[in-house]
Amino acid sequence: MAINLTGSTESLGTHKSSSRSRFRPQARLANLLLALTLLLTSFASVASLTTSVDRRQVSDADLLVLKVRLENAGTSTAPDFSVLEQDFEIISVKGPQSTSRTSIINGNTTAEVYVLWELSLRARRLGQLIVPSLYAGRDRSSPIVVEVVRQTAEMRRQASQYVFFETTVDRQETYVQGQLLYTVKLFYVDAVSGDFPAPPALSDALIEPLGGEQRYETLVNNRRYYVLEKRYAIYPQKSGELTIPRETFAGSRGSNRFFSTGERVMAVSNPHTINVQPKPASFPDANWLPAKGLVLTDAWSQTPPNFTVGEPINRTLTLTVEGVAGSLLPPMPPLTIDNAKTYEDPPTVTEAATTNGIVATQTYTIGIVPTAAGSLELPAIRLYWWNTETDALAYSELPAASFTVKASTSTPTSTPSLTPVVPPAAVAAASNASPQPQSRWALISHVLVVVFALLWLITLGLWWRSRQTHRQSGKPETPSIATPNTAPLTQLTHACRQGQASAARQALFLWGIEQDPSINSLHELGLHLQSPALITEINNLERSIYAEGNHEEWDGSALLNIVKTLRQRPKTPKQQTSLMPTMNPGGR
Repeated sequence: MAINLTGSTESLGTHKSSSRSRFRPQARLANLLLALTLLLTSFASVASLTTSVDRRQVSDADLLVLKVRLENAGTSTAPDFSVLEQDFEIISVKGPQSTSRTSIINGNTTAEVYVLWELSLRARRLGQLIVPSLYAGRDRSSPIVVEVVRQTAEMRRQASQYVFFETTVDRQETYVQGQLLYTVKLFYVDAVSGDFPAPPALSDALIEPLGGEQRYETLVNNRRYYVLEKRYAIYPQKSGELTIPRETFAGSRGSNRFFSTGERVMAVSNPHTINVQPKPASFPDANWLPAKGLVLTDAWSQTPPNFTVGEPINRTLTLTVEGVAGSLLPPMPPLTIDNAKTYEDPPTVTEAATTNGIVATQTYTIGIVPTAAGSLELPAIRLYWWNTETDALAYSELPAASFTVKASTSTPTSTPSLTPVVPPAAVAAASNASPQPQSRWALISHVLVVVFALLWLITLGLWWRSRQTHRQSGKPETPSIATPNTAPLTQLTHACRQGQASAARQALFLWGIEQDPSINSLHELGLHLQSPALITEINNLERSIYAEGNHEEWDGSALLNIVKTLRQRPKTPKQQTSLMPTMNPGGR
């Protein structure tokens, strides 16, 4: 064309000037049309979507690499790859990877911008398959025909020289929520590189990794292989057939250079189909629990437990189950005891990975506070479970137990429910009421309550008067008055150091109200702070005040040290929600 165009120009140059003037408008029109054609062509190539595959013929065990390139587009939004899933399984998607390149040729600058995706596909069937057209906005790629053939024994032998899988399950049949152990081993030579496959994707099962990966060496047919092993515990959540899909590894061998990928190698495992049975109709409990083993034990904070009215004793129940994930453990049956109050902490659950799967431990702590002297009857606790080793119903039981509750030697039965902070109406009622026939120590306790209430009211009045004095004088209030938790703690510190048991009891209760306004006694404060040591010191404090014939000097150093330690201990979520908004954690 260039030669023809040049020849035409020379021949036109031999005509007279009138001829040149006659053809000039036509030449201009031709040049204009040519420019418009080039401009339209350039607009048509502003954006384009192209696809390519690494091979046109693959085996049913191979991965097909599909590259998708979107050029000169103003967005990196991926095309809709779901159209590929009709004939192919999408193993992985890499990208988008944006690239911009500028070139200068003969003074002309050309800018090129494109986005690249790389997909690994596995054919779902044999024969001729079509990689369909992909769309990105108005751009469309061309379809690609790929032939899929069955992998021959020779192809498998050659592939296994460099990398191959070995996957196993410990059983072909299990129950809903029963444990299934799945082991994946990848054998590879030292020149192979690639990524180990992720845990299998199962929509109707819970998957728990069993520890970390294991790496070791072994000999197969007198050839050394490295082995990467991972184990999983699988808990089906639905009866029927559970299919664990094939594992796929795609890597390379024979090159350590940065810009060279080497020879492609891959390995594909065999799938596994598991028969999942439903919960047997003969199972007597609503909480279904299939396991390899189960042990239920209990322990007491005192051995043996000696129950006294108003004094708490903790019972710890420990459930250890083999072959069950911690998240699948059932709740413990609720405990109801006559003539006693119970306080149950949220259970703690731990897991441990063993060669036989997961061992889960669930621990309950229950505080039992007797409310009346006499007999305390604890009911039996029975847990039903299904033994997956013997395929039979089993149960574990803690037998019923009976204990004798002694009357309180420190305070009357009603003392734990009393509070030193009594409303004025209650104080007046207590003063005007005619005494009923009761013991001497019960009458003394009521008098002490009234005295403590009056002392508290006097302290409150002095504090209010001091506050008004500071406001009238214009002086700023000191932190010891403005901070609600400073005064009770200061009083407690002074009373403990001076051995003043009654004053220490009052100050401890006021400090406890700042921790939880809902408490009604010092015993409830000890339960709220979950401190057996504090409960012990509270018992010693009240025994020194109320016990008959007890004239020993009270030592408050232990109580003071415990309170200081509790103030520095991080609050549990349960305790944090009950703190007063004005509490100052930094106060002393």
